[in-house]
Amino acid sequence: ADVGDHQVDFFVSDGTQEDSERIVITVLGGSSTGPEFIGSSTWVIEQGQKSIEKIIEVRDDSASRIDWAISGEPEGAVFTPLVKRAVFFWEPTPAQRQQSQYSFTVTATNPDTGQSAERVYTIIIRDGGGTGCTGNKPQVQSTTPDTLTGANDFPVTATVTDMESSIQEVILRYATGDDPQPSDFTEVTMGNEGGTTWSAKVHLAMDLSAGEFVTVTYEICARDDDDPSGDQCDLQGCTGRLNFTARLAGGAGLCETGCALDDECGGPADLCLTFDGGINTFCGQDCSGGGGCPNGYTCFDLGGGTMQCAPDSMTCNDSGAPSAIPGELVINEVLADPPPDADVNGDGNASVTQDEFIEIVSVASITVDIGGFKISDAASERFTFPAGTTLDPGQAVVVFGGGDPQSFQIAGGVQVFSARSGGNALGLSNGGDEVQIRDRNFNLVASMSYGPEGANDQSLTLQPQVTGFTYVQHTMAPGANGTRYSPGLQSCGLPFPASSGNECGGVACSGPDADNDREPNDTRTQAACISMIPMDIEGALHYRPMDAPDPWDYYVFSAKKDQVMNFATYPGATMPEIGDTYLKILDPTGTVLVENDDPEDLSSLYAEILNWKVPADGTYYVAVGTYQGMSELMGSYSLRVE
Repeated sequence: ADVGDHQVDFFVSDGTQEDSERIVITVLGGSSTGPEFIGSSTWVIEQGQKSIEKIIEVRDDSASRIDWAISGEPEGAVFTPLVKRAVFFWEPTPAQRQQSQYSFTVTATNPDTGQSAERVYTIIIRDGGGTGCTGNKPQVQSTTPDTLTGANDFPVTATVTDMESSIQEVILRYATGDDPQPSDFTEVTMGNEGGTTWSAKVHLAMDLSAGEFVTVTYEICARDDDDPSGDQCDLQGCTGRLNFTARLAGGAGLCETGCALDDECGGPADLCLTFDGGINTFCGQDCSGGGGCPNGYTCFDLGGGTMQCAPDSMTCNDSGAPSAIPGELVINEVLADPPPDADVNGDGNASVTQDEFIEIVSVASITVDIGGFKISDAASERFTFPAGTTLDPGQAVVVFGGGDPQSFQIAGGVQVFSARSGGNALGLSNGGDEVQIRDRNFNLVASMSYGPEGANDQSLTLQPQVTGFTYVQHTMAPGANGTRYSPGLQSCGLPFPASSGNECGGVACSGPDADNDREPNDTRTQAACISMIPMDIEGALHYRPMDAPDPWDYYVFSAKKDQVMNFATYPGATMPEIGDTYLKILDPTGTVLVENDDPEDLSSLYAEILNWKVPADGTYYVAVGTYQGMSELMGSYSLRVE
């Protein structure tokens, strides 16, 4: 009953550091009826198609390998035996294409049992014999929903039409994953349900468990009967690759709303609860075994030995904010491979598992609820947000692989959670994985995937921040200045929200706002842009009200390492001018690198920073302030950058 692949995550710790490894255990069957060929035995080379390459595969759970043999193959064909598959490749010559059909025999033998099977394969060449075939391909459309529930069998349907002839055969090809290889696909023949409707079932090798899901990629091809006297002019039409999410029937997870029966919830002991007075129902989670509950949830004793995780607030819809919908959440940064010497979450412990993190940013225009939303990787669900968790527009939330959130010390003032608190860890694979966010009803809200670039002791971050479509290694992001990660902050060290128009910081460096005192520019995230150097800018500052912080105007610019720069302020050309300016230069994190109030040999009306050498390529800020009193509401200044 356990035949198939089983993923297992191992965690090891020496008390200070941790590591993890994922392995796959493959269970072979204990008995065998011999090899069984899978897929279609008729292949077609369409008119104008140069060559054909096909995977020949057999099913035999008891076989560790297959011995292959071929006979009668056309001249020039290449047959490459693999373990349980073989590859057939053939590029027919012009002379060979004059023949419309070829056949050959393949034999597969299980060397452990001695059992064999053989199959005759037929290749049809559409332009063979110069017959001048006419006709149109069948039209194939799939009507399968985006999400299907079941244990391991999932029905797929198709509508096949051909106005000229009947349909001979409809084939379903499927594999798990978003981008499977051609050799990963299994072929089954679809049955006609009457009229133009055809159906078949996708069969997974193993039953899904509660909360588990997989992506199934499939395509459907139909062959018509345009040539009743043979197969020479029969045509094939296909859907192209499609996909759906397969999940356990009744697998609604913790805090998913709208259940009517206990059977609709995840595991056999998970119950449909009505803690909020029966107004709304939602799924609990069995905690009778002492497994604990995620952050924001408590293990409630319902009597009779029944224990269920439920939200502390007794409702899954207590924020009053609407749930985030697809397109309103962005996975901005992912750290799958923390540096072994780095304490990324700031809890005092460097851990290659607990310091993994996922940073999510809201791009919604209003506050949204993400309570009950789940983070998953390619293997399983990893974390569920506590009920009532909300995100304001432009704000971020960070989920670490483990540790105590109360001890985390990260910048940005964002919400921070620990996946390990719920009994799991993020478990991100360094060499490649997929991160998904799904809502309480299992709808996909956001996702990202990566490959070997994730294994380099640094995070992957969107470029540009939040609005980009490409993930780059953190050290390569503009303004990152070599930093390897930035949980809760943009890659250049600025806090969220990220303004529009710049890869980090949100400053528009073109158009009418460039090279001007664009108001408001009172913070780094509002900084006006300096796009040309040298540059003279006429600016204005509001004077400081009584007992209020000193006012500042911020400007942002890009500079190269070892570039030497001068900055100076003077009384403005408009009246009244500012009588006491102040200058400071800041790096992307807001750290003051150099500052000046009153230069030597000049009056206090001026401020100068001369011969400043840029420490590294990147983005920097120059801030102009004043200690002017309250005699006027606003004063003017001139800023010189060279």
